[in-house]
Amino acid sequence: MAGTPTRHARSDVVLPQPACPRYRLAHIGFFSPGGPSRNKDKDKHGHRYDSVGICNGVIHAGASCVRFAYDPSDPERMIEELKSFDGYIVRINPGQLSNPGVAEDAQRRFDDAMRRFVDDGKPVWSSPAVQSAMGAKDALVKIKGLRCGLECTRCYYDAASFEEGFRTTAAFQPRVLKRNRGSAGEGVWLVWLRDKSRYCARLGDRSLEDSESLVLMEMCDNHVEEHTVREFLAFCVKGADAPEAGTWRSNHPGGFFRDETALSAEVSTCSAKKSSTAAAVHVVDQRLLPRIVEGEVRLLMVRDSLYQIVHKKPREGGMSAVGTLVDAPSYFEPDAPEYAALRNRFVSTDLPRLKRSLGLETEPLPLLWTADFIPRDGDGDGDEHSEECPERKSDENEDPPFSVSDDARVTEWSVGEFNCSCVGVSPFLAAAGVDRDMTNVSDEDYKRGMRLCDMMGEQVVQALDERRAQAEAARGDGGAE
Repeated sequence: MAGTPTRHARSDVVLPQPACPRYRLAHIGFFSPGGPSRNKDKDKHGHRYDSVGICNGVIHAGASCVRFAYDPSDPERMIEELKSFDGYIVRINPGQLSNPGVAEDAQRRFDDAMRRFVDDGKPVWSSPAVQSAMGAKDALVKIKGLRCGLECTRCYYDAASFEEGFRTTAAFQPRVLKRNRGSAGEGVWLVWLRDKSRYCARLGDRSLEDSESLVLMEMCDNHVEEHTVREFLAFCVKGADAPEAGTWRSNHPGGFFRDETALSAEVSTCSAKKSSTAAAVHVVDQRLLPRIVEGEVRLLMVRDSLYQIVHKKPREGGMSAVGTLVDAPSYFEPDAPEYAALRNRFVSTDLPRLKRSLGLETEPLPLLWTADFIPRDGDGDGDEHSEECPERKSDENEDPPFSVSDDARVTEWSVGEFNCSCVGVSPFLAAAGVDRDMTNVSDEDYKRGMRLCDMMGEQVVQALDERRAQAEAARGDGGAE
């Protein structure tokens, strides 16, 4: 992992603030109404479990960082008090400002305040624009021109285009469908034709008929169902309770294109997480990468610096690498030779272009974020050089589970998901709970967690130094004229 071992003595509380800090940071948190069930990320003092480490990492870097308790019942006072800070680290879990009992319109008001600070030239990690752009599934469409993307990625923003497009793409090759809302595999379906002889040789040669049979795997729990095309489309568009949808074992209600307000009241047993920002309803359609059985590789990033590499392999018989569906993850240092190609291609080649692809040129990269990658054969298989993936790969027509050849091959890596919504400092998880705090974190986990937090603090100060230098240079240029 990047960074040097922590040079500071252990502290289970936020350290005293520097007498002359280089910058003043606010670590913004919120304790939701509803008790422990709505505050699982909090310690016994009501603070987010990793807040001590993050604040102390910034303090170690020479800036001040205070825990600021956001009160949505008085947003104007909050804005006035927050104005005095130089930057903001937002650590409010997705959905908490929309919980029952919270002031009406609290999320929008908070987002508007953060946008105002961004407009004033102050960094917000992560701003509403960044969370929306990187957290939405259509980010995969926006990056399809990068090496980490799939050029044949499609996105549907209405039911009619979805039905037409899916009938064409799924007739050509196995697919992955991802609805915009949800995480941990919620709303993600792998799709195969039951009769693999029915795949066409070129995209657009035919369209699926209502009566054709599909094999479907839901990624939040790896369960498999079989339905006709008509039943699956009805499930996706109208919901599992639609008469023409048939009978479903999924805990998800379907209805991907229903009104977003109605969907926000639904709770899936696959995942309790919700999108942090309202975004257009949409479904992303990509070809299924058969090497997903090898697992996902997660890059844990601190701004533009790689901190850690994590390999998550699905359990035998499964294809999902989320939550409890994986064996124990394997952790690697950022310079691990096993992932040199992935590191070089993404960090060196794609990362400098990522913000432009997502329309975030004026925004800072998230302070702590992840990118999950799926391996694929880099053998000129069509998706890199042709907008419509004209030639089908033969190994993608096999029914699950796929077998992976041991033949020598060049591996490319495609992003399956970004996450920048309050990514946690996992070594401090033992501090979360109604009767727990940092004193419950082992010395070993404390060192691991502070190593990451110290890197975060250094990156915060570096980002503010860069902004100060740019502002001074701009003033100097103006004076010369």
